[in-house]
Amino acid sequence: MNKKCKQMMGAVLLMASFSQSGSALATSCAVPPTCEQLGYKMKVDDCGENPVLRCPFALSDDNQVYCTESAQNQVVSVGAILYGDGTVASGLVTGKTPIGIVFDTANRLAVALTDINSSGSAGSTRMYWSTNYYDIPALGNCTSSTDLTTCGVDGRANTTAILNCGSSCGTTPAATATNSYEPSGCSKDFCKKTKWFLPSMRDLITLYNAKSYVNASLSLTASSGAKTLTENYYWSSTEYNNTYAWRLVMSDGTRYADDKTASYRYVRPVLAF
Repeated sequence: MNKKCKQMMGAVLLMASFSQSGSALATSCAVPPTCEQLGYKMKVDDCGENPVLRCPFALSDDNQVYCTESAQNQVVSVGAILYGDGTVASGLVTGKTPIGIVFDTANRLAVALTDINSSGSAGSTRMYWSTNYYDIPALGNCTSSTDLTTCGVDGRANTTAILNCGSSCGTTPAATATNSYEPSGCSKDFCKKTKWFLPSMRDLITLYNAKSYVNASLSLTASSGAKTLTENYYWSSTEYNNTYAWRLVMSDGTRYADDKTASYRYVRPVLAF
């Protein structure tokens, strides 16, 4: 008889000792359910700061637990800190490394702790959008400044389209740099290279509107290398036409269509979590 079965039999015997029934006890029992069958399918790391329920048959096993609220469904707020293990918290958590700041809760987007240079490393180097003029077929032309929260809004899809442009676009420094970015504190696949992207204009507008919260958290995470948003021009992945792409002035939120090949602008990657 296995250990779990013995435990269950012991419980039955104890209950029977208080029973008025004289019926005989069975000498065998059914195989108890596994932790997985009981719903303990998560790991402690998946729970973040949420309470952990442990399987009663494996109390010391960190790989068979239940999170009272999955990290993927965790309610987050603007300005919350995103960590390299995928968890989110409203403040600093000892033993964890910040990699981004939440700025869009509806689309679950976080912005990197720093601007980047053309190699995709942390820095603050201005760069071109592309080195050739070309109207990328996979990108819609967003020609009205009043439609930028509804036109070309998917920054990840935009970035992929720019990267797939090939020789027609020449080189694409801004998109290539964001796609190559990977913060040192990233320990899960969601924040590795190719996961970060050049934000759309909708993303930049949302970021600008959340700037005070984001900058406060960037200042809080300065020990991890975080830098507040530059009060200058940032490239988006939203295209205007073959010659121009959109950028936003982070100091006042102004939006301009800028020359792809002649304008040096800053870049800060964005990540979906």
